[in-house]
Amino acid sequence: MNHFIALRMAFRTCAVSLILLLFTFGTWAAAKQSDVQLDIVIGGQPRAVVLIPEPDSFTGPIPGWSPAAASNGKIALSNAKKHGGAYSLQINDNDTKSYAVQSDYVGITAGQTYTVTGSVYLESGAKPSVFIRYYDANKTMLTQSSVSAGTLGQWTDFALTKAAPASAVYAAVLLYADTAGIRLVYFDDIGLTGPSSAGLPLPNPGFELLSDAASDTLVQYVKKSTGAMLPIMTEAGLNSQGQAYQGFTKLYVGTQGAGNPDMTQSFAGMDGQGFVICPHKDTITIIGPTKDGTLNGVFEFLERYVGVRWLMPGPNGEDVPQSADLSVPPGNVREQPVFANRVISPAWGDPATPGRTQAINEWAQRNKLQGFHNQPFEYKENLHQLFPAETYGTMHPEFYPNGVPPAPGVRSGWQPCFSVPGTVDAAVYGILQYFKANPDKHSYSLGVNDTGGFCEANPSHPSYPNATNSMGYVNMSNIYYDWVNKVAERVLQVYPDKWFGLLAYREVNDPPSFALNTRVVPFLTKDRMAWVDEGVEADEHARTEAWNPVASQIGWYDYMYGSLYLLPRIYVGQTIENWQYAADHHVVGTYTEMYPTAGDGPKAWLMAKLLWNPDRNPQAQLDDWYIRAVGPLAAPDLKAYFGFWENFWTERAKGTAWFEKRKSNIYFDFLNHSYLNMLTEQDLHNARTLMDSVVAKAGTAPQQARAQIFRQAFDYYELTARSFPRKGEPIASEADALDIVNSLPNSIPERLQLAADRINLISAFESEPALRMISKPAAVWSGWNGFEFAALADYMAANEPGGGTVTNAVYALANGAAASRERDYAKLLLKARAGTAGSLTANPSFESGTGTTAASWQRWIDATGTVERVTGTYAHSGTASLKVAGLIAGAKRGGAIQSFTAHSGLTAASVYYYSPAGTATGNIQLYLYPRDSSGKRLATYQTIRVDLADTAGQWSNIGLLENIPSAINGKQVADVQLVIAVDECDEIYLDDAAVYQQ
Repeated sequence: MNHFIALRMAFRTCAVSLILLLFTFGTWAAAKQSDVQLDIVIGGQPRAVVLIPEPDSFTGPIPGWSPAAASNGKIALSNAKKHGGAYSLQINDNDTKSYAVQSDYVGITAGQTYTVTGSVYLESGAKPSVFIRYYDANKTMLTQSSVSAGTLGQWTDFALTKAAPASAVYAAVLLYADTAGIRLVYFDDIGLTGPSSAGLPLPNPGFELLSDAASDTLVQYVKKSTGAMLPIMTEAGLNSQGQAYQGFTKLYVGTQGAGNPDMTQSFAGMDGQGFVICPHKDTITIIGPTKDGTLNGVFEFLERYVGVRWLMPGPNGEDVPQSADLSVPPGNVREQPVFANRVISPAWGDPATPGRTQAINEWAQRNKLQGFHNQPFEYKENLHQLFPAETYGTMHPEFYPNGVPPAPGVRSGWQPCFSVPGTVDAAVYGILQYFKANPDKHSYSLGVNDTGGFCEANPSHPSYPNATNSMGYVNMSNIYYDWVNKVAERVLQVYPDKWFGLLAYREVNDPPSFALNTRVVPFLTKDRMAWVDEGVEADEHARTEAWNPVASQIGWYDYMYGSLYLLPRIYVGQTIENWQYAADHHVVGTYTEMYPTAGDGPKAWLMAKLLWNPDRNPQAQLDDWYIRAVGPLAAPDLKAYFGFWENFWTERAKGTAWFEKRKSNIYFDFLNHSYLNMLTEQDLHNARTLMDSVVAKAGTAPQQARAQIFRQAFDYYELTARSFPRKGEPIASEADALDIVNSLPNSIPERLQLAADRINLISAFESEPALRMISKPAAVWSGWNGFEFAALADYMAANEPGGGTVTNAVYALANGAAASRERDYAKLLLKARAGTAGSLTANPSFESGTGTTAASWQRWIDATGTVERVTGTYAHSGTASLKVAGLIAGAKRGGAIQSFTAHSGLTAASVYYYSPAGTATGNIQLYLYPRDSSGKRLATYQTIRVDLADTAGQWSNIGLLENIPSAINGKQVADVQLVIAVDECDEIYLDDAAVYQQ
């Protein structure tokens, strides 16, 4: 059994699941534990000093000082030279740039005289300068004065006196190495005195206070909670302070104090993300086997003892209780994650890197998740990196399918030929070179490229498996995993501690008939919301358990998409069950594609907690999240609100065509928005009532701010649902048709406004990290409902060919006093009612053609399948139609295209389609592409995807309605292209593909 699994299983069987586990081994057995609380802050005043590791030099942020010129990489704290204490400030100015560091602002009195003092050691080069700067209330600099100081090879004292201007409010000290010459210089014991020779509180004057990520975070949140700023220094710096911190608790972060129990042996076998928190006598130690582990220990300390919660990304997402006192009770804490790999998208980046994702990266780190920079396994599609056509295309074309290398940069749709022995040699060579160049990397991905393209999947190939797997693909598992084993075995002879991740999906979804190398970690792909279906869950459990004897450890690759869906996709109960199951079946972690926002409630936060420890009472943690988010009074309503959405996805969605057709696939079709049709007016009313109550009952100011964030998220969902161009049932009666026509003067402007408000709200979300959509949904519509338009035209053509009540109502609207948009709509409706004779498309009913080719139409297929004109089979009008067939799962799309001349204005497209009775899969979608004179597409107008199962066995129509402008982004619209797209369908017939403009 792999050591990750063995450790995890052992720890899970402990009575308290790694929580508050007492150290009872090694030197810890004899260590006297603190039996009283250790004070950190009392009455808002610090009673602890934070002690960090002793570095030779320190280039991180220097408390009390900020870089003021050029690169701060040449500015450091150093113990090489020191006038007093343990450290001084070093500026290594060895180029023609200027380097400077400035103190924090100090309040002063206008018109008074102040003096800067200190010591400087000039190791080499020209003298540096010291400035005193004066600032007004807005911190705009008023004046500055300077003195040059320094003597080669010794410490020299300096002093600079200057009166403050009449409007001065602040002073600051600047230590400066200019562009004239080079130098290596040290500063120490900087002081600032006023007119009475009294010292001013210049922060960190002796440069004894240091900081790092872990200690900075600890001090930052203790201050937010208590108002007290804990000093940070090394133990040597503390010793140099004499009795200044007598009686203070010593809080060691990432280091161990002299005389403390030796904790290093407790790290034996511990995951690098683990940590210990140990109170001992007058000390507390927070430390892990790595910097990440220590940082996780700080986050646990802040959650456990300070009460901090990072509920959502951004400042509004953190909840920090306010208290004047902070103490730590006795008792050791030792924890490590149950799951070694814990990454969710898009929180994969380094939190120190600025950008749109920085807030969610910080949130993830504080909740003990990982990013790509510190995850233990690599697993994504990667063989295109090992076999670039630029390297092997000419020398070894046999490495590629049919001996044809892919075009440079093509990363999917092909695999190296695993049955060609030379591919093992090439892979081993490439991986060895990678590890040689990147010795700090722990793993390499052997993940196959996306979307198939296996050489051996060709029936004419001598190694053709002649078998399909559980997903219906050619079963490539034995061939591929045998190749993986050979590559891994040879690389491990050189680098025995490395790992190999990969994705087990599509053709390599099923386990091979033999064991994998113990250093190989297959990640099984699945949107595990589908496990709400008992049959799917049973099949997936069986798949997981079939992998367990073959692989020493497995990973889960999941698709818990948030913002790509248009409603909150919540299934917390199933998520808890899934990860408790995973912990018992050799799952070492996950990469989960999520893209969450505050609209998804506790989903991402819950995942973070489950990935650390799924047995840590997740339901109680969820209740804590709700209470901390909006307060105890509003929490039940917020829980009920997200409970409604959980029921929507886990109960009501089951059995729908949207759910059923993709429940056995890798992931659900998030581009198919037909699930919105399930949402009723009553649902929206009930959800808004709950959200109104949350806002009204929210507690503290931060909780009120979060309630408003949840309200904004709901506003988006409501705007989405109300403006969504739904495909309703066929119009059943004259009364129904009249109701639609009579409502048009109100419904058209309302839907257009709702759709515009929805887009504007998405843009407004950019300013709030908790709502920001890092990946925006592929769901843009203007508010025009082409389905309703096509249904009315169809009703009038079928039931009132010579005119009638509904037709008369449309005539009245077209020639009445309604707004121009509504009149244009009615006029266009009358044109469409008259049939395809007025269509801008040529040969709309496919009656003209030669053999299987329809005149004026271009047929297209992405992969496999056929598009052909047929007669005497199924036709909506005339005798011909266009048959699209053979678009099985995974075979992408197919359909028909035609371009035509059009002018600006309201434009309607409509296509009739028929899928035989019993059709269970597939969908259809329309696109209109305005193009410029060179044929470049200027914009995309599209319908939602419509499930064929909903109308199997009968003709139905799909409609698209949009207002096409004369120019887009300054380019004139020359023509328009109609695209009829069909997905994953074995057989469908198209007819009467018409486009109208009034």
